Amino acid sequence: MFNFIIKKILYKGWGWLWVILLGIVAACKPECESPRTNFILMRFAKKSNFSNDTIRLRNLNGVGVGLNFLRRDTAITQFGLPISPQSTEIAYAFESVLNNQAVRDTIYLRYQRRLFFIKPNCGLTEDISDLQIVRSTFDTAWVAKTTLVNRKEGADVVLILR
Repeated sequence: MFNFIIKKILYKGWGWLWVILLGIVAACKPECESPRTNFILMRFAKKSNFSNDTIRLRNLNGVGVGLNFLRRDTAITQFGLPISPQSTEIAYAFESVLNNQAVRDTIYLRYQRRLFFIKPNCGLTEDISDLQIVRSTFDTAWVAKTTLVNRKEGADVVLILR
């Protein structure tokens, strides 16, 4: 049925219009799209070889902002957490389960915020950079990437439990 409709459109002389429209749509790039993000991508790693580790989290909160990011026990490896748009520091409190024991850890992060224009007609976007750990109760934690950008792989912060 679908092939019949396409053939009919092409035979009626409208095919050129569809080809032009598809070409225009394919050529369009969102000129105001920014690679920046306001989410910190974190992952848990194994202490032995730093490969991904899956941890059972009971609770995950933004300290001082009253946000609970987790409502039930969840097995998690990698996740994104929002930063505060009004501040240059944020803290997260984790409650995990390790060897059937509740473990509480907190990480305090600091970063720089800079507003800039991608193009004059696009409005402002925010650049988050110079990410650093101020304090952490995790066994090991480090910043892998200091500037927050949308990415499909890798993490900004790596966390290792005891």
